[in-house]
Amino acid sequence: MSKSTRIIIDNKIKKYIPHILFIILLALGIFFLIRIDLSVIDSHKWADFDLYYTASNVLEQGGSPYDLEYSAEMAKTLGVSESNEIFNGIMNSYTAAPDFAILFYPLSSLKYEHAVIFWLVLNNIFLILSSFLIVGALNIKSTTKKYILIILAAYTSIFSYSSFTNLRIGNNSIFLFFLICLTFYLLKRTRNNVWAGIPAALAVIAKPIGGILFIIFALRKQIKPIISGVVVLVISAGFTLLFARNPKLYSHYIKHILAMSSDNHIFVDSSLCSFFARFTGYGPFFLDFSILKII
Repeated sequence: MSKSTRIIIDNKIKKYIPHILFIILLALGIFFLIRIDLSVIDSHKWADFDLYYTASNVLEQGGSPYDLEYSAEMAKTLGVSESNEIFNGIMNSYTAAPDFAILFYPLSSLKYEHAVIFWLVLNNIFLILSSFLIVGALNIKSTTKKYILIILAAYTSIFSYSSFTNLRIGNNSIFLFFLICLTFYLLKRTRNNVWAGIPAALAVIAKPIGGILFIIFALRKQIKPIISGVVVLVISAGFTLLFARNPKLYSHYIKHILAMSSDNHIFVDSSLCSFFARFTGYGPFFLDFSILKII
Protein backbone atom coordinates (compact mmCIF):
# COMPACT_ATOMS: atom_id res chain seq x y z
CA MET A 1 0.00 0.00 0.00
CA SER A 2 1.45 3.33 -1.03
CA LYS A 3 1.92 6.22 1.38
CA SER A 4 -0.66 8.35 -0.42
CA THR A 5 -3.23 5.56 -0.17
CA ARG A 6 -2.64 5.21 3.59
CA ILE A 7 -3.06 8.96 4.01
CA ILE A 8 -6.38 8.86 2.17
CA ILE A 9 -7.61 5.95 4.32
CA ASP A 10 -6.47 7.67 7.54
CA ASN A 11 -8.28 10.84 6.56
CA LYS A 12 -11.48 8.90 5.89
CA ILE A 13 -11.22 7.18 9.28
CA LYS A 14 -10.65 10.53 11.04
CA LYS A 15 -13.67 11.92 9.23
CA TYR A 16 -15.92 9.25 10.74
CA ILE A 17 -14.50 9.37 14.29
CA PRO A 18 -16.82 12.22 15.50
CA HIS A 19 -19.85 10.37 14.11
CA ILE A 20 -18.84 7.10 15.78
CA LEU A 21 -18.14 8.75 19.14
CA PHE A 22 -21.46 10.60 18.95
CA ILE A 23 -23.39 7.39 18.32
CA ILE A 24 -21.58 5.57 21.15
CA LEU A 25 -22.16 8.37 23.68
CA LEU A 26 -25.80 8.79 22.65
CA ALA A 27 -26.37 5.03 22.91
CA LEU A 28 -24.78 5.08 26.38
CA GLY A 29 -27.11 7.89 27.42
CA ILE A 30 -30.12 5.92 26.18
CA PHE A 31 -28.84 2.91 28.14
CA PHE A 32 -28.78 4.99 31.34
CA LEU A 33 -32.27 6.29 30.51
CA ILE A 34 -33.56 2.72 30.18
CA ARG A 35 -32.08 1.90 33.60
CA ILE A 36 -33.98 4.85 35.03
CA ASP A 37 -37.13 3.58 33.30
CA LEU A 38 -36.78 0.18 34.94
CA SER A 39 -36.57 1.74 38.40
CA VAL A 40 -39.59 3.89 37.56
CA ILE A 41 -41.61 0.85 36.47
CA ASP A 42 -40.73 -0.98 39.70
CA SER A 43 -42.02 1.94 41.80
CA HIS A 44 -45.66 1.40 40.72
CA LYS A 45 -46.47 5.03 41.59
CA TRP A 46 -47.57 7.07 38.60
CA ALA A 47 -49.86 9.57 40.30
CA ASP A 48 -50.04 12.17 37.51
CA PHE A 49 -50.30 9.55 34.79
CA ASP A 50 -53.20 8.01 36.71
CA LEU A 51 -54.95 11.38 36.73
CA TYR A 52 -54.56 11.79 32.96
CA TYR A 53 -55.58 8.20 32.25
CA THR A 54 -58.66 8.43 34.47
CA ALA A 55 -59.67 11.89 33.19
CA SER A 56 -59.59 10.69 29.59
CA ASN A 57 -61.83 7.73 30.41
CA VAL A 58 -64.19 10.00 32.36
CA LEU A 59 -64.54 12.29 29.33
CA GLU A 60 -65.25 9.32 27.09
CA GLN A 61 -68.18 8.44 29.37
CA GLY A 62 -69.52 11.99 29.12
CA GLY A 63 -68.53 12.91 32.68
CA SER A 64 -66.42 15.71 34.05
CA PRO A 65 -62.84 14.94 35.21
CA TYR A 66 -63.29 17.79 37.72
CA ASP A 67 -66.06 15.85 39.49
CA LEU A 68 -63.94 14.29 42.27
CA GLU A 69 -66.44 11.66 43.38
CA TYR A 70 -67.20 10.41 39.87
CA SER A 71 -63.51 10.42 38.90
CA ALA A 72 -62.50 8.56 42.07
CA GLU A 73 -65.01 5.79 41.25
CA MET A 74 -63.71 5.65 37.69
CA ALA A 75 -60.10 5.34 38.93
CA LYS A 76 -61.06 2.36 41.10
CA THR A 77 -62.95 0.78 38.24
CA LEU A 78 -59.93 1.16 35.96
CA GLY A 79 -57.63 -0.28 38.64
CA VAL A 80 -54.98 2.44 38.40
CA SER A 81 -52.07 2.06 40.83
CA GLU A 82 -52.84 5.21 42.83
CA SER A 83 -56.65 4.77 42.85
CA ASN A 84 -56.79 5.15 46.64
CA GLU A 85 -54.76 8.37 46.60
CA ILE A 86 -56.01 10.40 43.64
CA PHE A 87 -59.24 12.42 43.51
CA ASN A 88 -59.50 12.35 47.31
CA GLY A 89 -59.06 16.11 47.54
CA ILE A 90 -58.63 19.22 45.45
CA MET A 91 -54.82 18.93 45.42
CA ASN A 92 -54.92 15.31 44.23
CA SER A 93 -57.22 15.96 41.30
CA TYR A 94 -56.95 16.49 37.57
CA THR A 95 -56.07 20.16 36.94
CA ALA A 96 -55.06 20.15 33.28
CA ALA A 97 -57.29 21.54 30.53
CA PRO A 98 -60.00 19.21 29.16
CA ASP A 99 -58.17 19.23 25.82
CA PHE A 100 -55.19 17.37 27.27
CA ALA A 101 -57.44 14.51 28.32
CA ILE A 102 -58.46 14.27 24.66
CA LEU A 103 -54.81 14.18 23.58
CA PHE A 104 -54.37 11.36 26.08
CA TYR A 105 -57.27 9.35 24.69
CA PRO A 106 -55.16 7.00 22.48
CA LEU A 107 -53.32 5.89 25.62
CA SER A 108 -56.47 5.62 27.74
CA SER A 109 -57.90 3.18 25.20
CA LEU A 110 -55.05 0.77 26.02
CA LYS A 111 -54.85 -1.50 29.03
CA TYR A 112 -53.47 0.38 32.02
CA GLU A 113 -50.18 -1.58 32.22
CA HIS A 114 -49.54 -1.11 28.49
CA ALA A 115 -50.47 2.58 28.59
CA VAL A 116 -47.94 3.25 31.39
CA ILE A 117 -45.09 1.71 29.38
CA PHE A 118 -46.15 3.51 26.21
CA TRP A 119 -46.24 6.88 28.01
CA LEU A 120 -42.81 6.21 29.51
CA VAL A 121 -41.37 5.39 26.08
CA LEU A 122 -42.94 8.51 24.59
CA ASN A 123 -41.37 10.65 27.30
CA ASN A 124 -37.98 9.08 26.59
CA ILE A 125 -38.37 10.02 22.92
CA PHE A 126 -39.47 13.56 23.83
CA LEU A 127 -36.46 13.93 26.12
CA ILE A 128 -33.91 12.83 23.51
CA LEU A 129 -35.53 14.74 20.64
CA SER A 130 -35.56 17.91 22.75
CA SER A 131 -31.75 17.84 22.86
CA PHE A 132 -31.59 17.70 19.05
CA LEU A 133 -34.14 20.51 18.73
CA ILE A 134 -32.33 22.79 21.19
CA VAL A 135 -29.06 22.49 19.32
CA GLY A 136 -30.82 22.57 15.95
CA ALA A 137 -32.38 25.91 16.83
CA LEU A 138 -28.88 27.35 17.35
CA ASN A 139 -28.04 26.61 13.70
CA ILE A 140 -24.42 25.63 14.41
CA LYS A 141 -22.36 24.89 11.30
CA SER A 142 -19.62 22.75 12.86
CA THR A 143 -20.69 19.09 13.08
CA THR A 144 -18.30 18.36 15.94
CA LYS A 145 -19.58 21.30 18.03
CA LYS A 146 -23.13 20.27 17.24
CA TYR A 147 -22.49 16.72 18.44
CA ILE A 148 -20.84 17.93 21.65
CA LEU A 149 -23.75 20.23 22.49
CA ILE A 150 -26.34 17.52 21.75
CA ILE A 151 -24.57 15.07 24.07
CA LEU A 152 -24.26 17.71 26.80
CA ALA A 153 -27.95 18.62 26.46
CA ALA A 154 -29.03 14.95 26.39
CA TYR A 155 -26.95 13.94 29.43
CA THR A 156 -28.08 17.01 31.37
CA SER A 157 -31.72 16.13 30.64
CA ILE A 158 -31.32 12.42 31.36
CA PHE A 159 -29.57 12.87 34.71
CA SER A 160 -31.68 15.82 35.83
CA TYR A 161 -33.64 15.16 39.03
CA SER A 162 -36.57 17.01 37.49
CA SER A 163 -36.60 14.57 34.55
CA PHE A 164 -36.45 11.59 36.91
CA THR A 165 -39.32 12.95 39.00
CA ASN A 166 -41.49 13.62 35.97
CA LEU A 167 -40.77 10.16 34.57
CA ARG A 168 -41.55 8.58 37.94
CA ILE A 169 -44.96 10.21 38.41
CA GLY A 170 -45.86 10.37 34.72
CA ASN A 171 -46.22 14.16 34.58
CA ASN A 172 -46.55 15.88 31.20
CA SER A 173 -43.72 18.40 31.82
CA ILE A 174 -41.31 16.53 29.53
CA PHE A 175 -43.93 16.69 26.77
CA LEU A 176 -44.25 20.43 27.45
CA PHE A 177 -40.46 20.85 27.28
CA PHE A 178 -40.41 19.07 23.91
CA LEU A 179 -43.15 21.34 22.54
CA ILE A 180 -41.30 24.47 23.68
CA CYS A 181 -38.07 23.25 22.02
CA LEU A 182 -40.00 22.40 18.85
CA THR A 183 -41.57 25.86 18.80
CA PHE A 184 -38.19 27.61 18.94
CA TYR A 185 -36.75 25.22 16.37
CA LEU A 186 -39.55 26.04 13.92
CA LEU A 187 -39.10 29.76 14.58
CA LYS A 188 -35.40 29.61 13.81
CA ARG A 189 -35.20 27.03 11.03
CA THR A 190 -38.32 27.55 8.92
CA ARG A 191 -39.07 30.48 6.65
CA ASN A 192 -42.79 30.43 7.36
CA ASN A 193 -43.04 30.69 11.14
CA VAL A 194 -46.77 30.03 11.03
CA TRP A 195 -45.95 26.40 11.91
CA ALA A 196 -44.49 27.46 15.27
CA GLY A 197 -48.00 28.31 16.47
CA ILE A 198 -49.08 24.65 16.41
CA PRO A 199 -46.67 23.26 19.06
CA ALA A 200 -47.14 26.52 21.01
CA ALA A 201 -50.90 25.86 21.16
CA LEU A 202 -50.30 22.26 22.25
CA ALA A 203 -47.97 23.61 24.95
CA VAL A 204 -50.82 25.75 26.31
CA ILE A 205 -53.08 22.69 26.32
CA ALA A 206 -50.43 20.69 28.21
CA LYS A 207 -49.88 23.45 30.79
CA PRO A 208 -51.08 27.08 30.72
CA ILE A 209 -47.49 28.24 31.38
CA GLY A 210 -47.01 27.44 27.67
CA GLY A 211 -48.86 30.70 27.02
CA ILE A 212 -45.53 32.47 27.56
CA LEU A 213 -44.69 31.40 24.00
CA PHE A 214 -47.47 33.63 22.69
CA ILE A 215 -46.13 36.52 24.74
CA ILE A 216 -42.77 35.95 23.04
CA PHE A 217 -44.48 35.94 19.64
CA ALA A 218 -46.17 39.24 20.49
CA LEU A 219 -42.93 40.85 21.69
CA ARG A 220 -41.22 39.75 18.48
CA LYS A 221 -44.20 41.02 16.46
CA GLN A 222 -44.72 37.57 14.91
CA ILE A 223 -48.41 37.55 14.07
CA LYS A 224 -48.58 34.36 11.99
CA PRO A 225 -47.78 31.89 14.81
CA ILE A 226 -50.23 33.73 17.08
CA ILE A 227 -53.02 33.33 14.53
CA SER A 228 -52.23 29.66 13.80
CA GLY A 229 -51.96 28.94 17.53
CA VAL A 230 -55.31 30.54 18.34
CA VAL A 231 -56.94 28.62 15.48
CA VAL A 232 -55.55 25.34 16.88
CA LEU A 233 -56.83 26.19 20.38
CA VAL A 234 -60.32 27.05 19.09
CA ILE A 235 -60.52 23.86 17.03
CA SER A 236 -59.24 21.83 19.98
CA ALA A 237 -61.83 23.31 22.35
CA GLY A 238 -64.63 22.68 19.84
CA PHE A 239 -63.57 19.08 19.27
CA THR A 240 -63.24 18.51 23.02
CA LEU A 241 -66.81 19.70 23.65
CA LEU A 242 -68.14 17.47 20.86
CA PHE A 243 -66.20 14.46 22.12
CA ALA A 244 -67.13 14.95 25.77
CA ARG A 245 -70.79 15.75 25.03
CA ASN A 246 -70.69 18.13 28.00
CA PRO A 247 -71.31 21.83 27.21
CA LYS A 248 -70.44 22.83 30.81
CA LEU A 249 -67.02 21.19 30.73
CA TYR A 250 -64.98 24.39 30.56
CA SER A 251 -67.08 26.08 33.23
CA HIS A 252 -66.35 23.06 35.46
CA TYR A 253 -62.66 23.52 34.67
CA ILE A 254 -62.68 27.19 35.67
CA LYS A 255 -64.68 26.52 38.87
CA HIS A 256 -62.30 23.71 39.79
CA ILE A 257 -59.26 25.96 39.45
CA LEU A 258 -60.93 28.77 41.39
CA ALA A 259 -61.71 26.34 44.19
CA MET A 260 -58.04 25.49 44.48
CA SER A 261 -57.18 29.01 45.60
CA SER A 262 -58.81 28.31 48.97
CA ASP A 263 -56.57 25.30 49.60
CA ASN A 264 -53.79 25.64 52.15
CA HIS A 265 -51.34 23.16 50.63
CA ILE A 266 -49.95 25.36 47.88
CA PHE A 267 -46.34 25.11 49.08
CA VAL A 268 -45.85 21.44 48.40
CA ASP A 269 -45.64 21.21 44.62
CA SER A 270 -43.46 22.64 41.85
CA SER A 271 -46.07 24.88 40.23
CA LEU A 272 -45.50 28.57 39.62
CA CYS A 273 -48.12 29.27 42.26
CA SER A 274 -46.12 27.40 44.92
CA PHE A 275 -42.97 29.26 43.89
CA PHE A 276 -44.59 32.63 44.65
CA ALA A 277 -46.41 31.31 47.72
CA ARG A 278 -43.13 30.37 49.36
CA PHE A 279 -42.22 34.07 49.24
CA THR A 280 -45.55 35.66 50.11
CA GLY A 281 -47.48 33.16 52.20
CA TYR A 282 -50.86 31.55 51.56
CA GLY A 283 -52.39 32.60 48.29
CA PRO A 284 -55.89 33.55 49.43
CA PHE A 285 -54.49 36.10 51.92
CA PHE A 286 -51.99 37.83 49.66
CA LEU A 287 -52.76 37.16 46.03
CA ASP A 288 -55.39 35.41 44.00
CA PHE A 289 -53.46 32.35 42.84
CA SER A 290 -56.40 30.81 41.01
CA ILE A 291 -54.74 30.99 37.62
CA LEU A 292 -51.19 30.41 38.85
CA LYS A 293 -52.22 27.12 40.43
CA ILE A 294 -52.64 25.39 37.10
CA ILE A 295 -49.26 26.38 35.62
